[in-house]
Amino acid sequence: YTADQSHGDNVKAKFGAGNDLEVYHSGTHSYIKDTGTGNLNIQASASINILNADSSDYMARFNDNGAVQLFHDGSQKLATTSIGVDVTGNVSLPDNGKATFGAGNDLQIYHSGTASVIKDIGTGSFEIQTNGSEVQLTGNAGTDYMLRAISNGAVKLYYDNATKLATTSTGVD
Repeated sequence: YTADQSHGDNVKAKFGAGNDLEVYHSGTHSYIKDTGTGNLNIQASASINILNADSSDYMARFNDNGAVQLFHDGSQKLATTSIGVDVTGNVSLPDNGKATFGAGNDLQIYHSGTASVIKDIGTGSFEIQTNGSEVQLTGNAGTDYMLRAISNGAVKLYYDNATKLATTSTGVD
């Protein structure tokens, strides 16, 4: 058994032939610092957990052969899975920050600062599909219809929430 070692602020415990690894406290912050040319590797036989100071909340978990989990105030917000990533809560992007989909970023969803945009820049068609009974375009409150496309039925165009044009089985009204 070796007794604890105490070091004052900014006194570095250095390791390696070139003193490439340093562990110290600056008086304000604590550091584990790799100043060499190689990688800084942290290894564990099960999980690597980063906890708050009193060990009551996870900040991050790195599970052997499993998920990487990121937390906010002890609540998981992002996790990798065997098929991708799970996000709990909202994803916030700035104006012109795009959510892109496809190998060539063919589908883009974003806010330009003045307009909300869903943009298809790829090849092929742009499709909106539903397994429900209809597709609706409504005003912000969701109660003022602008357009309704009813499965196996009419397509209706509205003005001020009143039907102005509708397809029927025999034509257009």
